[in-house]
Order: sequence, then C-alpha cells, then structure tokens
Amino acid sequence: MNNDMLQKNFKGGDAVEVYANPAAYTLLEMDKKVSNEMTWIKGRYVSKVGTKQHCVDISPGYSDTFSDECIRPFETSLTEQKIALSSELNFIKMEFNSFINSFAARQRARGRSPKPETEVEKDITNLAKITLKLVQYIEKSQGKSDAKS
Repeated sequence: MNNDMLQKNFKGGDAVEVYANPAAYTLLEMDKKVSNEMTWIKGRYVSKVGTKQHCVDISPGYSDTFSDECIRPFETSLTEQKIALSSELNFIKMEFNSFINSFAARQRARGRSPKPETEVEKDITNLAKITLKLVQYIEKSQGKSDAKS
C-alpha cells in the first residue's frame, strides 16, 4: 500500500480496511509503512493528518480498520492519561498475578512443590514479582503526584 492510499483512507469518514491482507505485514513493517502519517498511541496507530485522530485498532481479535468511534480530539487530558496508566497497571498486575497463581497450580497438579524449582522457573517468577513491585511503586508515585496537583 502506498502513501497516497493511506492519505485517501485517512480523509474518508467511513470505516475502511487499512490493508487488504493485514496478515501479510508484520507490525514492524506496518510501523515502517505508516510512520510518516501515523504515530503509535495506546496500542493504536493514530493519524497525524488533520486535527482529529483516526485510530487503527490492531488489538488481537479486532480487524485492522479505521473506526468512527475512535476519531477524537488529538490532545488527551492529564486525567485521561492517568486513567489509561491506571488501566495498564491493573492489566499488568492481573497478568503477572495470574501467571504466578497458575504456575503454582500447575506445580501442585504435577505433584510438585508450588515453589519454582529450576533456575528458569525461579528467574521467571522473580521477574514477575519484580514487575509487580515496580507497578506498586508507579502507583504510589502517581498517587503522590495526584496529591500535589
């Protein structure tokens, strides 16, 4: 797809396919193709054309299309950014807690200790715990900045 086609798609108001065959492109290739017209914000490619965002949701389970509901003012407020960060942090916590709990459950099902045994298991579990501590730190520091503002 060439830049003219991308520009044409951005100017149209209807939902249109970004690529006829999205599976033919890796995310890196997509990033290279759209870097002049789009930027990556909150898991979406966002148009730099005009004063509205034309988002392309490439989340798993969604088609790669422009969405009218995604068109919104370019600027996001500080409150929106904090809500987005909080949402991302909650997702990370959920994923890592789920990993730690499912690992322990699998170990019990195998008749083993729920604690990691191999070096790789220990490293992965430690990484998950460190990530959770980092999330807690970010949440605490965000709470302090909320109190100051």
